[in-house]
Amino acid sequence: MNKLHYRHLPIIVSTVFLALSLAYLLKRSVLDHSADIDFRYIWVAGKLGASGGDPYSPRFAALGRALFPQGNAIAYWFYPPQWWAISQSVAVFPIDRAVAIWRAVNAALLVAAASALAFAVRRARPATPLWSLVLLVGVIASMEGAAQTLLLGQTSILVFAGFCLMGWGLLTAGQWRMATGLVLLLLKPQFAFPAIFYFAFTKKWRKSVLIALAITGVASLPQLLQFGLLPTVAGMLGNIALHGQLAPNRPENLVGFSHLVWEMSDANLANARDIALDAAASLTLAFLIGRRWLDVRDGVALGIGFIASAMFFLPVHAYDSITLGPLALLALMLDGPPRYLAWGAVALAWRPGFISAQFGDRSSGDLLLLSLAGLLALVAAATAAFSRRDERHCAAG
Repeated sequence: MNKLHYRHLPIIVSTVFLALSLAYLLKRSVLDHSADIDFRYIWVAGKLGASGGDPYSPRFAALGRALFPQGNAIAYWFYPPQWWAISQSVAVFPIDRAVAIWRAVNAALLVAAASALAFAVRRARPATPLWSLVLLVGVIASMEGAAQTLLLGQTSILVFAGFCLMGWGLLTAGQWRMATGLVLLLLKPQFAFPAIFYFAFTKKWRKSVLIALAITGVASLPQLLQFGLLPTVAGMLGNIALHGQLAPNRPENLVGFSHLVWEMSDANLANARDIALDAAASLTLAFLIGRRWLDVRDGVALGIGFIASAMFFLPVHAYDSITLGPLALLALMLDGPPRYLAWGAVALAWRPGFISAQFGDRSSGDLLLLSLAGLLALVAAATAAFSRRDERHCAAG
């Protein structure tokens, strides 16, 4: 009886932890009636689109100020044109109901995407203990970045789900899973570009890229047909050029490379430079891994590389740290230092507020810890890439 009890203790403890994490997620989504800050951008874009207005025009900010004269001032619409259907859908509802639906759907998507990736890991590596998968899904559900994303009505969980589906596709050679992941990532294109570029030149995944681009193109048609391709592109790029001028998007309020540079020198790196660095780092890692692809672990190392380089080099915020969540599960496919480095990154990103509060500097301490988490994830990706290269050399010899 005692042996039976101890044998089942890990799954019991991990299940209880998952249940508590899901309860926490439920509280921060369906049961949370706090006013949103960022979701109103999506809602206003839908309202403006429904009345025939172009969200990339000055009318967007004017309508935002009219509808929300208090609080966070609405400035520019940065998202690509395939957001037309999403923004139109949520704008059908009053703002309070719309943000409640948005939070609930995103919480469900978080759990579903994490569970799908856990299922894929178990299939690819059957010896993986079930309790470890249950525990890690609980860790992801209780990450501070998830709660912040839901509270603000932000969009980071879509990126999280995109990377989970990309990981699922890499683990199972699933073309449609990969394509769906890329469609989600293209909703915030800066997260998708390196993967799109690399996979487009990879025979195995070219079909997934074409499917994702086709779906994205069709979803963009309402905006493009109404306002034209060139005016839409010009309006979007013009707004994006102003992104770094807004106070929340300055390096002192971001995490990753630009924040670390600012901490050391007060320098303000341009967002375009950050995106270029992300692309360079991602594609370098992809080249190291993809030259001689041996098995599914190369795909895992590749996925970790895309996630880590995005989280470290792109101009991202604290709530974007949920993007590191897939590393918790993907690390189970690796052995040795890459696994523990990836888990270390997730540990730093899990509850950074608790750690920084112990040192009496909650706000700036959070950003520094999350920047270090991104750096550690990048080290994990590089370590995985080089270790896989060494294994390939041994196999070739």
